[in-house]
Amino acid sequence: MKKIKNKLKATETHADIYDKIGGAGGGSKSKSRKLKKLKVKKKDDSPSSDRITDSFMEGHGYSQTDFDTRKPNTYTYLNDKGKIKAYTVTSSAGKYKKVGVSQTTFKKPTLKQLKDWMGY
Repeated sequence: MKKIKNKLKATETHADIYDKIGGAGGGSKSKSRKLKKLKVKKKDDSPSSDRITDSFMEGHGYSQTDFDTRKPNTYTYLNDKGKIKAYTVTSSAGKYKKVGVSQTTFKKPTLKQLKDWMGY
């Protein structure tokens, strides 16, 4: 550590003291302000690739369509970022049975999300 020639004042803060002696990290605040923080992109290690999604959906009887349709047991990609819509047949029990199509939208689905959706 460097020796300080002047005495420290009682009103000085820790930041002032670190600036005088060069900081705990070896540099002063003025140096750290000049350094740009580099953004590190995290590699997406989640199993959310289109190939896994396609394999899972086709293995469960769904077919991929290139356009947004409401046919049962189909799915379509909405954009290049992995967002998909899946359409499933639904029916209600009771006196008046109703059959319809429900829509589920996923943003980059993982294998776990797809399994939870299918009820594994």
